[in-house]
Amino acid sequence: LAVHRTALCGRCFSPYSPVHEVVVMKGVQVCMTTGVLENVISYAIDHLKSAPCMMITADAELAHLRMETNITPMIQLSGLSHLIKSSDIGNARKTGHTEKKVEWIGGGFLLPFGAQNANKLRSIPIQYLLRDETDGWPDTVGKDGDPMKLSHDRTAAYESSRKVGDLSTPTIKGQSKIEKRFELGDKRYYYVCCLGCGFAQVLRWNRVDKDGVVSGIVWETEGGRLVPDSVRYLCENCGHAHTNDDKTRLLAPENGAEWRPTATPTTPHIRSYHLSALYSPVGMQSWSACVEKWLQAWDPERNAPKDMDALQTFYNNVLGQTFELRGEKVRFDQVSSHRRHWYSYGEIPNQHTARYCGGPVLVLTCAVDVHADN
Repeated sequence: LAVHRTALCGRCFSPYSPVHEVVVMKGVQVCMTTGVLENVISYAIDHLKSAPCMMITADAELAHLRMETNITPMIQLSGLSHLIKSSDIGNARKTGHTEKKVEWIGGGFLLPFGAQNANKLRSIPIQYLLRDETDGWPDTVGKDGDPMKLSHDRTAAYESSRKVGDLSTPTIKGQSKIEKRFELGDKRYYYVCCLGCGFAQVLRWNRVDKDGVVSGIVWETEGGRLVPDSVRYLCENCGHAHTNDDKTRLLAPENGAEWRPTATPTTPHIRSYHLSALYSPVGMQSWSACVEKWLQAWDPERNAPKDMDALQTFYNNVLGQTFELRGEKVRFDQVSSHRRHWYSYGEIPNQHTARYCGGPVLVLTCAVDVHADN
């Protein structure tokens, strides 16, 4: 099932597909990095032959770690080692050495870089650009600028045949790079069909509609602790209760599960996907594990957060959504009436301070004590 979910996304990387850019905003443990990024690399080695490829992660150390722990074993276990021209790729696991450039028969190659290596992001034309965990990238690198734009410019020589893949778990709303990219595409979600009534829907967290009907993930607690095996997914149409083991059938394409676009992309060449951790395959992250993370972050009795950091982690890693800090905004007319008449915007009241304090203003401090009712 994980292969199927990523296969439709992976087909966009075929030279016969009109799609040039693929964006995946995701939770954790949904097999997207392995199912898309690594499979595109093996596809380039075994079928494309001549395509110059670049894989970019947050930093160079992470890029080389990804090569050593993921890419090199994938090449070896996929039976592709005989196509590799780099002499040390077969011994990488034994020697601990990781290739800075992997070349294969046909002239193609893979360059693993970190987003902070700005000087390397502007030097080589690239046809297949794979960018992983983009929300962990810096906004700028010294005087070189935005690494997202720098790396994208590497594909300019292949304008009609380039493929750009962006995969990342989102972070803060308004700052998330992957969310901005996701909004440019057709915003595809994976619809599953209820095993009770067949109604197609996106797997969502617990929610209550305007009529008070509860759907999505539900659970029971005792003494503030999750009751084992109480977690269910309720259909938003008929209320049928699904267990975590039902995901195998829920996610199966033969039962009607499919990707559906929900928006018109800015250009027809961009396709974007969203996948939360609720879709994690059976045997990996369960619905119960997701609820445990929610209960660590949220106090249901007070209906308020327990831990803001844990709450952000839940939104990012489980729901695959950006996290938005919300609060009440102070209005200008509320505070302007308290302003002293001798203070004017843009001016320092040195005449006033000299009269009452014996000298001009030397240091300006500001302290704010905030309460909900004041």
